[in-house]
Amino acid sequence: MHNTLHRFPSYQTGALQTNMQRVAMTESPFPVTQIESLVRDTRRARLADEDLTEDDVADMRNSQLLGEPPLIGDCAANAVALCKTLDDEYFNPILVWGALHYDDDETPPATIQEAQSRGATHFWVELEHENNRLILEIASEDPDTFGKPHIASGLPDVYHRLPGGRFHYSSNAGISPDVLRGDQGYSLLNQRLTQA
Repeated sequence: MHNTLHRFPSYQTGALQTNMQRVAMTESPFPVTQIESLVRDTRRARLADEDLTEDDVADMRNSQLLGEPPLIGDCAANAVALCKTLDDEYFNPILVWGALHYDDDETPPATIQEAQSRGATHFWVELEHENNRLILEIASEDPDTFGKPHIASGLPDVYHRLPGGRFHYSSNAGISPDVLRGDQGYSLLNQRLTQA
């Protein structure tokens, strides 16, 4: 189990609420309240791109109309949007090109190419400070927080970092979701960003 600093939102009332599970937050080197706000703001903007609000998502959940939550399956756009928001606020986000692995009967992908060939590529964002790290997503694919924003100090069990898959993001590098999704996405990242 990973060490969760914060999981939200709670959809019980149909509005975005904070369901705090703060673990050692007073000792965190990160401005967690500000980061939570930036994650929420980025999520709202991405939902607005789909003509949705958090209330719409809650209504879908409550009425059982929701198959897969909004923003799932578009991790490239989610990660780039969150990186841009964090970069604009003078954080130093790390864009991670990793893999999802749910099947216990199979070994996780070991390389970027293997993840791509299996259709297991996943993007998320990390912040680092000394020996501390936060894993950030606006729509998690971790079964514990599926479809919800996610801020955690440890990597979810189904996420796997891959060699050469962590990059210092810069808004000036021209990285877009289309760049990441393209056949040359990984080589373009290597050309435009510095590996972390």
